[in-house]
Amino acid sequence: MDILAILRSDKQPSIQKFSIYVPDKDKYRQPIKPSHDAWVEAALHVLTDINGGCTLQPSSRGVWKATDGEFLEDDVAIVYSFITDDEAFKARFHEISAFMHRFGIEAKQESVLVELTDGHRAYFLDEASYQHE
Repeated sequence: MDILAILRSDKQPSIQKFSIYVPDKDKYRQPIKPSHDAWVEAALHVLTDINGGCTLQPSSRGVWKATDGEFLEDDVAIVYSFITDDEAFKARFHEISAFMHRFGIEAKQESVLVELTDGHRAYFLDEASYQHE
């Protein structure tokens, strides 16, 4: 089946999706500063600027095991974007990395999660990696 012909589209499909997970709490179980909405907006802007657009999947329930062994819950916004120009995405990935490091430090995160669905890979940026900036 020629889906492009059926849709009357000349754009090639994207096979990659990049997602940033933005929890509403910090590693001390407090609301993130300056606010969850501010960090979500920042993630929306960085992915839109790089990929031309993005989507917010708000309020997913996240459960994670902290380094102290306690199970914690938070509300997680997932901001995702389809990668339509792989080379442009790679050329500007340093901007996403800078956002992730800034979010990790300023929002006091134990880890930062991003996901690349080109084979379902998830990447965790742990606290030790962004404290060396």
